[in-house]
Amino acid sequence: MSALLHDIGHFPLSHTLETALKKFYEKFELKKDENIEKEIVTTSVKDNINHLKNRDKIKTFQSDTKLHEEMAEYVIFFTSIGEELKKLGLDIARIVGGIKGETSGIGDVEPKDQISTLTRNLIHSQLDADRIDYLLRDAVFSGVCSGIFDLDKLLEEIRYNEEGKYGVNIPGIRVVEQFFLSRYAAYSQVVFNRKVHAWEFMASDFYYRLLEMKINGELPKTIEIYSFEELKNLLKTEPVKFLNFTDHFFFKIVENVLDCNLPDYTVNMYAKLINERKPLKIVYVVEELCNNKEEFEEKFNNSIVSYFRNEENKRKLAEKAGVKPEDILIDEKPLKVTIFERGKDPIAVFNKNKVVYNNISDCEFSILKLFAEKVLYIDRIFTFDEDKQRKIQGCLKNVLPPQLQKEFKDYLISS
Repeated sequence: MSALLHDIGHFPLSHTLETALKKFYEKFELKKDENIEKEIVTTSVKDNINHLKNRDKIKTFQSDTKLHEEMAEYVIFFTSIGEELKKLGLDIARIVGGIKGETSGIGDVEPKDQISTLTRNLIHSQLDADRIDYLLRDAVFSGVCSGIFDLDKLLEEIRYNEEGKYGVNIPGIRVVEQFFLSRYAAYSQVVFNRKVHAWEFMASDFYYRLLEMKINGELPKTIEIYSFEELKNLLKTEPVKFLNFTDHFFFKIVENVLDCNLPDYTVNMYAKLINERKPLKIVYVVEELCNNKEEFEEKFNNSIVSYFRNEENKRKLAEKAGVKPEDILIDEKPLKVTIFERGKDPIAVFNKNKVVYNNISDCEFSILKLFAEKVLYIDRIFTFDEDKQRKIQGCLKNVLPPQLQKEFKDYLISS
């Protein structure tokens, strides 16, 4: 049931709006004390509130719960879905724990147990049903074969035992390698494709800026928009209304923004481009496979894109190019994907029913040990149209400090 319901908390445009909601939540909502007793009228809902109050008692194997998984918890606890699950005699806290990747229930003495550890591995790990599904599905719907791997062989070789160990037989090592390399290829060619990224960055930043305008009292009441905390409260008080929070809801916001004269130049430009189905244009991109997270951080702090994250440097470039600083668009963080994480949810190697390696990365004849902790780094500068793109690109070299000239020269050669 955790597997069937694991995406029930997704937001419009899936992970795209989740990025905006998470950014706003961490900046404006996370530190606020929420009065979760407010407007609660039924005993069953009060019981659910008590469960959520006790969430800090939950021991987790990895604290990597995503925002849509937190939202799934509220959907299950505060809609009729939870009531129907209870009628089936199911423990909804346990189901939610599976969705969020928790490895024990509230009040458990031990930090983890075998059943919930296995549940996490099947639903919330590096080799889980979700990743297996979306890689193959994305390959079908995108028409790009990057995410293809031998599913039948993988399912044939997957093993687990009563101790909660999860992995594959020795003959399954190659298909696991294929799976991880296919995932890397899918992210670099589909998920992080320049046009896909241009669309997702624009839609996410559009929604985030509107949330900021709302909190600053600059958004007309005719534009309905929700933050993460507001969605949680909506589920507790008017759960049926949550059903309207769909892709259509997002595009209705775009229409409403086009009908208004908002004070935010960037928001208005986003609405125009989204309505016309035109993606942002790329001014500059840096892409590199880093050996580890430390090298990734060093690249992040010392690249051309990061140089222009500084507002003063961005202003100088805009002035030189004859555009507005708002025409130079840069995400706060670069894109990244780790090919294989050595310490996260280890994939065991079995010989018949015996575990011979606790982690596939320890296996001497697996190439995954060579790719462990390597991080794909992608960072891009965007603008609104081809004219601005040409102007900004023409001035980049002239405003760069000496230490970044080599990176720019290498970029021109590679592009």
